[in-house]
Amino acid sequence: TGYQRRVHGGRPHKTSEPEHITDTESEFVVTSLKHTYLSHVIFEFSVHNNLDDHVLEDVVVKMDGEIEGLEEASSVPIKELKTGDTASCYVVFERDSGVFPVGAAAAVLFFTMKEVDPDTGDVDPDGTADEYQLEEVVVNVCDYVEGLEVANFHKEWEEIGELEQTAETFSLGHMKTLQAAADEIVGFLGMEVHGNSKTVPQKAKAHTVLLAGTLSSDPPPKLFVKARVFYSTENVVTLEFTIRGGDEEVRGFLSQELVS
Repeated sequence: TGYQRRVHGGRPHKTSEPEHITDTESEFVVTSLKHTYLSHVIFEFSVHNNLDDHVLEDVVVKMDGEIEGLEEASSVPIKELKTGDTASCYVVFERDSGVFPVGAAAAVLFFTMKEVDPDTGDVDPDGTADEYQLEEVVVNVCDYVEGLEVANFHKEWEEIGELEQTAETFSLGHMKTLQAAADEIVGFLGMEVHGNSKTVPQKAKAHTVLLAGTLSSDPPPKLFVKARVFYSTENVVTLEFTIRGGDEEVRGFLSQELVS
């Protein structure tokens, strides 16, 4: 959006998909977006005013929650929101480069509500301060990872080599199928899927998902993942997670967050 580009110069490393944090039929329909930069995370809250004959002023979202590694720096309110209008307010958090905070924060919409005369359009100068509870906002690992398209995954994989590799094996006992495990891994990492490997063939006993992405750090490392899901001898869904690229700390962080 215009605001976050003006403030932080250019395109964010990653912008999340919009998520509804209110019911779509509520008086105020709010969606959240996360814009990730090297040293900031900007939370954008798009607010739609469904209230007839009311204008909202000084609309702002206040976030409350300890996401370790994120510190609130500033916020930008919506000055005025008329019936049927949509606009965005922002909350800016600072983060240290090379740190990837994850967690959840409660969010509350604060505003001043003023009645509008439907015949004259005059706004009552005496407003009422009010608030509206939103669903919590969650920051995930995938918010720091941008998908990477490459022409030849296997060529890139071999060029990095085993010296820049971390491999772990995890039991995924809560998963009932290989497809469910593959879907969760893809969603969690937020990387680009290669080789049409997202879908597990029917009746397969093992399957490898190929993934590539870049991480929001300076410089952004290219990361390549082979996520092999299979049934163990006890018929438990198991993950063999191999990641190449970046440094050992980054690879270890992604491996451990995956199953934390």
